[in-house]
Amino acid sequence: MSVSNRFRLQVVLPLAAVLAAACAPAPAPPPAAAPAAPAVAPAPQPAAAPKADIVPGTAKDAWYQDPWSLGWEEPKARGGNFRFVLNSPPATMDPFSGALQIRVLLVPVFDQLLARRMTPKVGWIGAELYCRLCDSYELAADGRTYTFKLRPGVTWHDGKPFTAEDVKFSYEKMQDRATGFWGRSQLDSIESIQVVDAMTLKIVTKTPDADFLAALSNPFPIVPKHVYDAPDGEAAMKRHPIGTGPFKFVSFNREQNLKAERSPNFWIKDRPYLDSVEGVFVGDKSTRASALLAKQLDTVSVFDSREAEPIKAASADVVVEKYDQYLVDSYLVNVNRKPFDDKRVRRAIHLAIDRNAINQTLFKGLGTPYVAPSSPPEWQPKSLTQEELAKLPGYRTPKSLDIDEAKKLLAEAGFPNGFKTTATAVASNTSNPPQNEAMAGQLANVGIQVELEHLESAAATKKQETCEFDLFNHTVAGTNSTPTRNYSFYVTGGSENWCKWSNTELDRLVAQQRSTLDPKARWEVIKKIQTILLDELFTIPSSEAASFMLHQKAVHNWRNFGTAWANPWYPYTEIIWVQR
Repeated sequence: MSVSNRFRLQVVLPLAAVLAAACAPAPAPPPAAAPAAPAVAPAPQPAAAPKADIVPGTAKDAWYQDPWSLGWEEPKARGGNFRFVLNSPPATMDPFSGALQIRVLLVPVFDQLLARRMTPKVGWIGAELYCRLCDSYELAADGRTYTFKLRPGVTWHDGKPFTAEDVKFSYEKMQDRATGFWGRSQLDSIESIQVVDAMTLKIVTKTPDADFLAALSNPFPIVPKHVYDAPDGEAAMKRHPIGTGPFKFVSFNREQNLKAERSPNFWIKDRPYLDSVEGVFVGDKSTRASALLAKQLDTVSVFDSREAEPIKAASADVVVEKYDQYLVDSYLVNVNRKPFDDKRVRRAIHLAIDRNAINQTLFKGLGTPYVAPSSPPEWQPKSLTQEELAKLPGYRTPKSLDIDEAKKLLAEAGFPNGFKTTATAVASNTSNPPQNEAMAGQLANVGIQVELEHLESAAATKKQETCEFDLFNHTVAGTNSTPTRNYSFYVTGGSENWCKWSNTELDRLVAQQRSTLDPKARWEVIKKIQTILLDELFTIPSSEAASFMLHQKAVHNWRNFGTAWANPWYPYTEIIWVQR
């Protein structure tokens, strides 16, 4: 019996210094893979999750485990189906869609040029780059010309050969503003793409770009040019996506699931280990929990520790792992509407939000107060640190200082008694509604009365992308080895800058940090960027979430590396195995 039939699911919604090294051909990280020569010097790894109870002061054992302490396991069983949950179906099957759901659902179907070699002790931050669809790459002495030798013998799921024309077509489509690709801003530095021969591609950037290779390791889908060249090609890809990944698309039922099965011609021999993967649409939190406990789902992620605790207590077969995903909650502010065009009002909202309280309530103190665009541990010692933040308005203690200043600013802006507004979020998102509720309650302390508008995914996304909101509670992923990914929200013309915010000095500094290859000098520029963002408050940051991944003990080699906005777990679907 399917999960949908069993529970009658309600679908609610969802190098810096590289640079001169070649990437040795290597498969995704198997249990005993020999490491390739690093193409990027590995940065310090993130600290492991603390081995202590998340409830301070208690004596019981930790109820979550540290995923970084676990090694890869050779498969003791092959075959079977892996079932992960999403809150809602995507509005489209377009692989270039900005929807979170489509990125997660199709990641096992597509592959990309580069990825990051994560190990049980090194997550996304600090992991070295390695080739997926390339066989090797090198950077010329000019610091701008990248030559990629592609992996031989790779075929599309329809049996056609993979070539450099496919890669060129894919990146140029991502660069086309008409495509609306979410990651377009990360490819803005590309000046030209040239097919040298069927298996060689040359990419030239406008200037040296410290982020370029890291950007290519994001989930940017490489698609088959020959399919798009057909008269009905684009529509055909949206109906039946074709990739080179470990799993090939089988079916999509908007009311139930998307399913992909093992590709027999995947380029890594004897992989994947599973027969199939299945994304199941479950919008209701209690239904998700029931399905997991009934073993009708293999994994569920939550961003509120209060949701994880009863599930773990109910079953010894459910494992809880705590991840530092660097998912950061923020209010997008519509500066085109009054009163949000007044910086004093935006600052008052910023001051009224108690990030420490949210962290304690939702994440038991395991989250982190956030400042854009940086968050991961690798960055914090170099950009604005938590110690520096703790001294700034909006982050300092006692909170009464911020509340008093916020009321004063509102009075100066003409709102001595506050005002009414609306804060929008995706209803089924596991992270945003709880933070939206918490932030709205805190704004009431300065007289701002917030009506919560939690909509289904398509309606909320439409409001977001047309800037038809007052405040929009959304998540930005800091999970990346480079801050550039998040600048698409802030820079003029950014691919996710829906409200068209603009600051000339910010634009100049973003371009400067991207072309600054000296790490120390670069972080000084990033601090200046953070200072501008804290002054302009185009987005008002809340907290970095502590996320909890719950999965069946029968699932092995499952790691929730990164997020769908950054580098998802897709290269690792090929080494997941289950033993029912």
